[in-house]
Amino acid sequence: FGDPEHLASTTIPVLHVGTSTIALVALYAVNSTPTQKVITDLLQKASSVSDFQVVFIHWGNEYQMQHTHAQEELAQEIIDAGADAIVGHHPHVVEDIGVYKNKLIFYSLGNFVFDQYFDEDVQEGIMLDMAVAGGKLSFDLLPITSIGSRATPRIMARYEKDIFLKDLSVKSDMGLAKMIIASHLSL
Repeated sequence: FGDPEHLASTTIPVLHVGTSTIALVALYAVNSTPTQKVITDLLQKASSVSDFQVVFIHWGNEYQMQHTHAQEELAQEIIDAGADAIVGHHPHVVEDIGVYKNKLIFYSLGNFVFDQYFDEDVQEGIMLDMAVAGGKLSFDLLPITSIGSRATPRIMARYEKDIFLKDLSVKSDMGLAKMIIASHLSL
C-alpha cells in the first residue's frame, strides 16, 4: 500500500461514511522519503474530494517498539500538510501512539496475519475501528494476537487486552494514556 516510486493522486481511494467522505492516502517511506511537495500535493488533492484525510504509511524500523525521530519528523510534516490521522505499518510490532496538533499518529499497528513466532511482540497487533461523529474522527483499539492460535489472529481475551493496553499507554504520548486504556481515542 503506497508505491515507493510512483505516488499519484489517482490512487487515493475515497470512502463514504454517512454524510462524510474519508480519503485514504498511501505513502511509502522505508527506503526513501517522499518530498514535502509530493506530500502537500497529495493531501491537497485528497482534501479537495474529502472531509478527512487519513494517511497510511509504510515506514519505520522492523521490530522496534518505539517510533524513530525520522518517523516523528515525517509525521509532523504530513499533519502540517493536512492529514487528519496517520496509520503506520512495517515494523511487524506495535509501536507507540502519538499526537501532534491534536491529530493521532499510530506509528505501527503491528502484524495482523502472523507468520513469525520468534517473539510474542510479532504475534500482537491492533485493528482500528474508525468512526466519524460530530465532525471528528475517533478510533477504537481492538488488540489482536496469534499467541496460542498459530498464525490465526484472534481478538485478545479481556485479561490480555488489559495488559497490552496498559503497556501501550506507558510507551505512548502521556496525554493519551487514559484513552488508550479505555481503547477509545477521540481528540
